[in-house]
Amino acid sequence: MGVYHIAVLECDTPVDRVVTSRGTYGDIFKELLTKGLEGGGPAAGDIQLRVSKWDVVGSSSFPDIREVDAILLSGSSEYLVNS
Repeated sequence: MGVYHIAVLECDTPVDRVVTSRGTYGDIFKELLTKGLEGGGPAAGDIQLRVSKWDVVGSSSFPDIREVDAILLSGSSEYLVNS
C-alpha cells in the first residue's frame, strides 16, 4: 500500500457559510480526493491518502517539498473581487 501525501496550499478562505458547512478549502479537497479514491477501481484500494492544509494567506509557513508527493493550490477569488 502506498501512502501519498498531498499538501493543500489554501490561497483563500471560502465564504462563511461554506466554512460552516464544509470547512476550509483543505477540508473540501480532502473530502473530494478521498471520495475519488473510493470509486477509483481496483488500484485505488492500494492507496492511502494523507492531506495536510497550509494557510498561505495568514501565515508564511509552507510544507517541506521533500516530505510531500504533490502540492495542490486552492486558488483565490481575489481576481474576481477586484475585476
